[in-house]
Amino acid sequence: MPKKKENLWWVNEKIAKIFNTYAQKHFMALNIQYLLEGIPKSCWVSGFLILTKDFLIWMTAGHVLKKLEELFQNDKVRVIKSRWIDNYSDDAAKCIVCDYEDIKKFIIDDIDGYDLGFVVLRQFYADQILKVKESVPLTEAHWKLDEFEAEGYYLVGIPEEFTESKQIWTNTSSFDFMTSSTLVSIPLVKENPIVHQSENDFWTKENNFYGQVCPIRDDSGNLLKDISGMSGGPIFAVRNIDDNKHEYRIIALQSGWLQRKYVRGTCFNKIIEPLNKVLQKAVSEV
Repeated sequence: MPKKKENLWWVNEKIAKIFNTYAQKHFMALNIQYLLEGIPKSCWVSGFLILTKDFLIWMTAGHVLKKLEELFQNDKVRVIKSRWIDNYSDDAAKCIVCDYEDIKKFIIDDIDGYDLGFVVLRQFYADQILKVKESVPLTEAHWKLDEFEAEGYYLVGIPEEFTESKQIWTNTSSFDFMTSSTLVSIPLVKENPIVHQSENDFWTKENNFYGQVCPIRDDSGNLLKDISGMSGGPIFAVRNIDDNKHEYRIIALQSGWLQRKYVRGTCFNKIIEPLNKVLQKAVSEV
């Protein structure tokens, strides 16, 4: 637990789980099942939805999409199935099958501190996603910080530690998985990178948010030990309205972590310009 004296109300695990219900409607994971040298594998990618300029966009970290592209260019790897999954238990809102090769991906990685991955969703996928009432994309109102004074912070995503994939049927030519995951909102305490800059390069990115990770458990009481898999998840700033209501804004996209203790995210106000360029390119390619 961070050694700070101020009131860290958002660190309370009960409150964090309440916030998780708010964040869940904006979050959408990408689940991909594939064969690696004939062996079935499955991966989960944290990400979230935004709606801007009439485009529905799925966002994640650039380095995550880059690794996926490198993996699936390997001749020994074959994608079997990919799906958008919102983590609601309702079967009607559970998943939407997509063609990974067909989705329009844009990657901005390791340039001036950016680590961004965009998928501009084709109308076919956008219509299916928005038809589900549980899926609510973030809009400009969610990243406007005018007169918003943050009190606390959450990183939202699916840690690999809280995912499970079980092969339930196979023969010589096909297979399927039973997959599950747990979405968590991890409380963060904001860190001043200047204090740490002499330690290593992790702290040297400009216009990035830095936070210290606080303990969190899943519904079964399992303590999260590793945040691997949460890259690409949103970082929200929150302030308390009353005991049962919190106001929030998205302030960053999580892109890195250090020693399982600290996270770093690209500030959202820095994302808008490259996002607009992506949209211009997407329009030109229609």
